[in-house]
Amino acid sequence: MTLASLLALVTACAGTPAPPGGSPGVPVSFVLIQPETGKPAARTPYRLTFGERHILSAPPGVNLITDSVAEGTTDALGRTDTLQLDAPDNGDHVLLLRHGVGNFGTFFELSDSDRPSRPIAGQRYLITGCKPGEQYEGVTDPAGRTVYYSGDEQCDISLSVAPQERIAID
Repeated sequence: MTLASLLALVTACAGTPAPPGGSPGVPVSFVLIQPETGKPAARTPYRLTFGERHILSAPPGVNLITDSVAEGTTDALGRTDTLQLDAPDNGDHVLLLRHGVGNFGTFFELSDSDRPSRPIAGQRYLITGCKPGEQYEGVTDPAGRTVYYSGDEQCDISLSVAPQERIAID
């Protein structure tokens, strides 16, 4: 299975019966991929954001930030928790590895300065956080995204890249 097909792997069913007192939902689950290896990220914190879809319900242990953002930890096979959405997934979601804990955070998207629609995949980067020594080293995913970096206070974080340090990813 290629990285592209793993990234596209979505478990979605046509619909489920309504929970008592609730509306029917469409169950979805995704596989989180480690950009460095192209393999599923087992037991890894994640952040999942939907653009137009709304989360109707989530299992215990999933932190619903809003009705379109959930945080949790993948299982042994790198799968996210199964969420119930208001409609079938239309591909407008963003699934990222999550580093840190807290109510504040962000991620970066790297793209070619000459062709902004072209993401820079496989780019090694360093995110420096708010507190002394707080750093995260990683590699951008196929869409040019970093991890979702979060913390318990609002502050400026920085991103450093070394243009010569890129790895090939599918």
